[in-house]
Amino acid sequence: MKTVLTALSVALALALAFPAAAQSSNGNCAPPERFSFAFNIFTPNGCAGETVLVSEQFFVNTQSCTLADGSQRFRVNEHSNGTGVGVTTGTDYVVTDQLHAHELISEATPSGCPILTESEIIRQNLISKGSAPNQKFTLRITASIDANCNLTFDATPDTDCTGNQ
Repeated sequence: MKTVLTALSVALALALAFPAAAQSSNGNCAPPERFSFAFNIFTPNGCAGETVLVSEQFFVNTQSCTLADGSQRFRVNEHSNGTGVGVTTGTDYVVTDQLHAHELISEATPSGCPILTESEIIRQNLISKGSAPNQKFTLRITASIDANCNLTFDATPDTDCTGNQ
């Protein structure tokens, strides 16, 4: 869950930072921003019943655009590769993460709310190098705010313990 919260935090921080970077209101997009960073975090492996200390290198690609109607479109794609060690068993893991997020924000409505639609897919694979079961975790998130400031949010997690990547 901490990996999920970290991914969401990164996506939100990027969404807030980059929409202003778009070039104009005629649909032009800012040049893509690319960066990478290393990160260490504890993440659960529910399939093995243990916490895994993960060290990953993240690679992020973002882009923002201003559309003709003044709305902002923001995209982020992230992937990572790393290794992990089970805190309880000492099992070594290979770790991969992916995040694909898309956000569209309109100008504020008369009620003062910008219209927002967002979708994210977060995937994490913990592949055991030992006898511990593998874990494939996927989280699908959709969120929106309508012109009346009504928020809808859905997060659908799925964990596969079959060990297939």
